[in-house]
Amino acid sequence: MALTATTTLDIVGQTQTITFNNPSQVDQFVYSGGAIIHKASTTFNLAKSDVVLYFQFLNAFNNLLILNFPKVNASIGAIFPLCQFDISETNVGVKKVIYNQTSQGTTVINIDYLPIASSAAYATIGSDVTISLQEWFFQIIMMYQFNNQVSLN
Repeated sequence: MALTATTTLDIVGQTQTITFNNPSQVDQFVYSGGAIIHKASTTFNLAKSDVVLYFQFLNAFNNLLILNFPKVNASIGAIFPLCQFDISETNVGVKKVIYNQTSQGTTVINIDYLPIASSAAYATIGSDVTISLQEWFFQIIMMYQFNNQVSLN
């Protein structure tokens, strides 16, 4: 079954949520209180086509966030808190394209794509991780680049 996503919006409560299903829930992001919460999740795997869909759904969620809550635009290009974004390609026995993001020393998202298997493993997020909007906007930029590498491999 292909990856699906549902986005919900609560203008009064000032929240927006995207939930990924494959076929049951595998991942979720929530905008609330001026920040993004990456909800806890267990390890899951996606086929290459679903990895591409995952980013397309995240990008649509991001665009809706900007349209639904214009005040979030003030965070674009703002100062980062303590965070790190990495995209790497390794080939030690098997080729991998890896995306890793941390915030305040906590893993936000880690994806390990194996071109030989045309599959990606999304690492477990043990508890909810809250990131700033400036981190979120840069995450979208970085995941765009990661998505390109997945598409080319």
